[in-house]
Amino acid sequence: DAKTGDFDNKSTDEYYSNKSFDVVKNYQEIALNKKTIIFNSSSKINLLDYNAFIDAGISYIKLFDSVNETENRKKILQWFKETPNAKLCNVSVFTTGFDEPSVECVILNRATKSLSLFHEMVGRGGRKCESIYKPYFTVIDGGGNVAEFGKWSDEVDWVSHFHNTEKPKAKKEALEQT
Repeated sequence: DAKTGDFDNKSTDEYYSNKSFDVVKNYQEIALNKKTIIFNSSSKINLLDYNAFIDAGISYIKLFDSVNETENRKKILQWFKETPNAKLCNVSVFTTGFDEPSVECVILNRATKSLSLFHEMVGRGGRKCESIYKPYFTVIDGGGNVAEFGKWSDEVDWVSHFHNTEKPKAKKEALEQT
């Protein structure tokens, strides 16, 4: 994506439509009945996942994105907070500034090139929670992000990540030709 440097919707739609990662199956095998937030690559995939959960008989799920028709954001967030094993499908909406500490599972049904975005998405499950006992949270990574960046709990050298000391390479063409 030229704007963000991340993957574009067209290539991620094709990838996620054809790959073998089954969000519902992984949820049922690894995180059944856990409050879960699912990060999808596009509104198209968001709706496909939402419908797959419904088809599997899991009715305590909602979706939110900028394309699919949904309830208003405030209502959905209230429902998510109050429903013990709720599922919430979204597309880059609840990555930052969203604080619901009872999230027990994060499903990444997308890849990212951004280390900070990876940490923001996974961090939705890393909140300390007073209302439920949560000694750990589960991450289901369908986008290969852990392989790319390491575990969320690994030490990260943020200073060198954001303040790379390498100087930019000189342009090859002469200034007169520019």
